[in-house]
Amino acid sequence: MKKILTVLAGSALLAVAGCSGGGSSTATGASSTTAAPKPGDVVQASSFTPRLQSAMKGAKTMHLKMTVTTGGTQGLTGEGDVSAENGVAEHLTMKVGSMPMELILKSPAIYLKSAALPVGGKWVVAKEGGTDMLSKQLAPLFEQIKQMQPEQQVSNYAVADQKVVGQETVDGVATTHYTSSPTAAQIKKALAPALAAQLSDADLKDLKVDMWVDAQNRPHKVVSSMTAKGQAVSTTVLLSKFGEPVTITAPPAAQTTTAP
Repeated sequence: MKKILTVLAGSALLAVAGCSGGGSSTATGASSTTAAPKPGDVVQASSFTPRLQSAMKGAKTMHLKMTVTTGGTQGLTGEGDVSAENGVAEHLTMKVGSMPMELILKSPAIYLKSAALPVGGKWVVAKEGGTDMLSKQLAPLFEQIKQMQPEQQVSNYAVADQKVVGQETVDGVATTHYTSSPTAAQIKKALAPALAAQLSDADLKDLKVDMWVDAQNRPHKVVSSMTAKGQAVSTTVLLSKFGEPVTITAPPAAQTTTAP
């Protein structure tokens, strides 16, 4: 159970914090479109980040696919819908190693379903302020979720100045490819204090982020890599179906249980 709990915490953090940025920045004065920059141009984070925030605030919903590789081994894949219309919500179907699982985030609770959990096919639920083991383990994650705002989608990836690589197509969409090398301090600043406190600057090294952004300032692909506590971690996120209708509901209470 402890191993599965660790998987849940990591998966939820990647799905939520990775695709729904925290922190205290806000979008102001951002235009809906910008002229295509030239390769080699450097775009300041102070202008780049608000543009992304404004675009994501307007989209409110999206579909995502993600792959996480740890130590050279594909450790996690996931796909599902994300909504920020009435608080942050996600419904993802994932596979961690060879173990399939389903995750629903419907604030203020996270629900996990997996055949590997000895709970008779029910959803295991963790709630903000809950006294069960799982809720306590995920307390820092709930703190991060509370700080999320719709306009901050993906802004965790845009904390540093961006260098333009060039114009590229992602799934048929014309985009501009940007690359950056944020510092550990910049990444930690975007996290809730409870999560940031668990990481020292030495824990995060070799940070690199590549983003592919369309003319409406919406990121269609994000690839990040780092060395976290001595282990290489690479994450690829594909985003699509911006603004399309999404319905995410919590499982009925009769189908949920707390972690054994």
